[in-house]
Amino acid sequence: MGTLILWIAARTGLSSLLSAVAAYALVAALAGGSLWGYGAWKYHAGKTAGIASERADWQERLRLAAVAKAAETKTRQADIDATAADYINRQRSDQATIAALEQALLREQKDLDNEPPDPAKPAGCRPAGIPAGVSTRLDAVGREPAAKAGGPR
Repeated sequence: MGTLILWIAARTGLSSLLSAVAAYALVAALAGGSLWGYGAWKYHAGKTAGIASERADWQERLRLAAVAKAAETKTRQADIDATAADYINRQRSDQATIAALEQALLREQKDLDNEPPDPAKPAGCRPAGIPAGVSTRLDAVGREPAAKAGGPR
């Protein structure tokens, strides 16, 4: 086919015109190819730079999230430690209160045992229950004070 076109161009005197068109086509193809190649190269370079930028942003976000999580964990642990210390202090306080109440009960019992018998009452009759002061103090053992807890529950 190409030889046919050259043969027709040679017979009709269009060889110089055909050469010019071929030269322009070749220049246009080279220019188009070069432009396409430059665009592809710039696209690839931009894509690579964008990937690197996004990766850096993502790593920074991960680092900030890890710092925030560490701070939150530290705060929660401090709250847990404070609550545990408060609980231990209340247990120690309760132990002291319980010991004092047990001593009060023993003293109360000794007082009841040592008081002279009432001739109006039979020997087996004594006041039933725990004295009111001891009962009130026993009721408060193990509970938070109302002022500290924010009022009654």
